[in-house]
Parts: sequence; C-alpha cells; structure tokens
Amino acid sequence: MKKISVRSQFIASPGNVLIQWDFAKAESWIVAYLADDPNMKHSLLHGDLHADTAANALFHVSKENVTKVMRYTGKRYNHASGYRMGFKKSMQVINAESDKPPYLVVSLQESKSFNLAWHS
Repeated sequence: MKKISVRSQFIASPGNVLIQWDFAKAESWIVAYLADDPNMKHSLLHGDLHADTAANALFHVSKENVTKVMRYTGKRYNHASGYRMGFKKSMQVINAESDKPPYLVVSLQESKSFNLAWHS
C-alpha cells in the first residue's frame, strides 16, 4: 500500500497560500515570559534550552559534552518545572534518567532564575 502524506492533500486556492505554524517551543516560551527569565529567553532564541539546562544547571559540563541522556534529562526538567514540579520529584526525574550524577541543590536555584520567580 502506498503511503500518501495528508499534507499533500491540501492545495491553496489561486492567489492564496497555506501556512504551517511550528509550536515546538511554544510552551517553553510561555514559561520564559511568565517568569521573565532573560537567560531562558536567550537560550530559546539562540541555542538549545534543554542542552543549556543540562550543561549549566544539572551536570556542570560544557555544552559540547552534553550526552543525549543528559539533554533529555534537561528537557524533562524544563517541562516539569513549568508545571511547578517540586525538588523531590525533580530528583526522581533526574536520577531516573541520568548517566552522570547531577550537581543539583544550589546550582538549579542559581542557574535557573525562573524557578524562583515561577514557584513563588
């Protein structure tokens, strides 16, 4: 059976265009703006938020040394923090996925200012 892309079934009328929206980072942008966190906004705009979180807040390694597992841990942490995940749960999330022990307690509060603003 031949696979047909659903997207190919939509054709714009003459003189019109179809627009596709990418909401890949929408949730993170909302958290960054609600928390008014300039570091998070900068990372979303110019880098990789999840790799930056893993490198700077969780594992204290250079961004080049962030593994896929570390990045995924950063991603889980970022998304769960947007829903006000507490420290006990964050330790469970991080320890369940980590291939290197995180330096968590003080560094998260220093590196991720949105936690302080968002959780207060």
